[in-house]
Amino acid sequence: MKVSPRFLEWLSRDRCRFLCCFFEKSAAVAGQKDTYTIVVRNAGPSDVTGAVVSDNFPGTFTGVTFTATQSGGASGFTPSGIGNISDTVTMPAGSRITYKAHGRISGSATGSISDTATVTAPSGVIDPNLANNSATDTDTL
Repeated sequence: MKVSPRFLEWLSRDRCRFLCCFFEKSAAVAGQKDTYTIVVRNAGPSDVTGAVVSDNFPGTFTGVTFTATQSGGASGFTPSGIGNISDTVTMPAGSRITYKAHGRISGSATGSISDTATVTAPSGVIDPNLANNSATDTDTL
């Protein structure tokens, strides 16, 4: 079956590629302050309105405060907050939101601490690679 050029154009307009990742160390110390850096990027080719960025921090990461900045025109994110991250955002192709979450690892935490951040595309938007829409950081204590 031959696909019309109009159909191909429609597909490309409704596609996005989100990337969600952490930039931190692989070890942490119980009882000490720590920071998670979470980067969400729309690799395009389409702009997206209504994507949901979330991070429910582990219970052993306490007193969480966060800040967020953007590049490329992203909007709808919370510039600063307390606790978990839950934002419904607009992200033009090529834009990025960087969150920095600061808190303290509970002094009674043992083993490891693990945190997962996710970004979910809105209904009707095709993301060809869902595997990179979440990222988990696990630090040995």
